[in-house]
Amino acid sequence: MATNEQAATPEVGMMAWDMQRDRIGVVMATTPTRVFLRPRRGGREWETDRENVRGVTRKDTLRADVAAANARSRGRA
Repeated sequence: MATNEQAATPEVGMMAWDMQRDRIGVVMATTPTRVFLRPRRGGREWETDRENVRGVTRKDTLRADVAAANARSRGRA
């Protein structure tokens, strides 16, 4: 049976928010202590501690999309 902490971690294929890096990514793999994420639109995978990851809300996704659009408009993406 999963603990509350484990149950809160999104499953492989789901989107998750890395609170430490303030980034949203797709969960590629998990271990008991780490989560491996990849940017939603492709790119380099990164890993973080399991405790730094939570599922995303529609608000989180919108916030990330607006930040990416603003970066592109400023020539930073």
